[in-house]
Amino acid sequence: MFYHVRISLRSDRRHEETKVDMTGEELEERILAPYRGGTTIVVNGRAIPCEDVERLAVSQSEADSSQLIASIKEEDRRSGGFVIGGPSYQWQAAYRADDVSDQFITAPPGRRQSSGGQKLSNAERAVLIYTASCCTQQEAADLLQVKRSELRNATETLKTKGFYRGSKLTPEGWSAIPTEDWVAILDQYSGRLEDSRLREKEALEERAGLRRRSPAAQLNPKVEEVTVRLMEDGHHSQAIAEAFKVVEQEVRLKLAPARPIPSPTNLMENAFGGETPRLRIRASVPETQPNEQEGYKLLFKGSMLAIRDPKAHHVVRQESVARAWQLLALASLLVSKTEEAQKVPEQAMPTE
Repeated sequence: MFYHVRISLRSDRRHEETKVDMTGEELEERILAPYRGGTTIVVNGRAIPCEDVERLAVSQSEADSSQLIASIKEEDRRSGGFVIGGPSYQWQAAYRADDVSDQFITAPPGRRQSSGGQKLSNAERAVLIYTASCCTQQEAADLLQVKRSELRNATETLKTKGFYRGSKLTPEGWSAIPTEDWVAILDQYSGRLEDSRLREKEALEERAGLRRRSPAAQLNPKVEEVTVRLMEDGHHSQAIAEAFKVVEQEVRLKLAPARPIPSPTNLMENAFGGETPRLRIRASVPETQPNEQEGYKLLFKGSMLAIRDPKAHHVVRQESVARAWQLLALASLLVSKTEEAQKVPEQAMPTE
């Protein structure tokens, strides 16, 4: 089965973004999960905030879009007409396929989707959660208080509902799992997960809508506050500049120098350099503190020289979204290290 998506935008009503020939897993991960989470949908290289989505239409077909397009072109040829402009062939193929939007879109963006009004038995819920998670059949059966013998019939029932295919859930199956089941699994079993299974746990949390998928979720709150809206609006260079201004501001506030230090680079040297630094970096282990202190001093100074100053005094365009997020992550790290740093009192400084 092939899935096709058409997204109508509030900001550009003359254009619809179209994505064709998606698998069920791709549809869930790239479109439906961000839509349910109220985050950004990325399609055809375009980042679309959920609040800009006017309508999300999902269609499906047994044939892929190339076959649908060939059929459309043949119809056009036979009609003898000649059309200039109009919707793309991909849009027409997605429109020609069977509309299944109501199976997937049952609530506004940012809200948990319902299972289409279909009430699930406890045995069906158990099948869904053990298939989707890292718990075993027996654990899922115990959690929902059903017998393992009931699971086989429940599996067949789910297949007829379109929630289960082969040994995997369909997008409808993922959407049908009640939030309380996800929470119960995470609460009961996540504490015993080993490091090697942390990725599975994070994936579960994302499916449950308990984690934000945006890179902004990992930023220091002070950096996030001044950069996220700029990133969403495409002002990547300005977001980077604002982030490193926050770095400078946090160091100045914590250091509170007796005399003004106009140069950001000199500020970092004054704060983190010297035999007895004014701001002492918290080290992983005491033995490595001098090396980490020197290393972070160079990171702070280097960020001012290579990132903050060019962005503040020159027009530097940052076209790469990935690189912009990487630089924001660096700024977040430096702000967090400043917050953790120990301020050495003036009287503790050696006198000359």
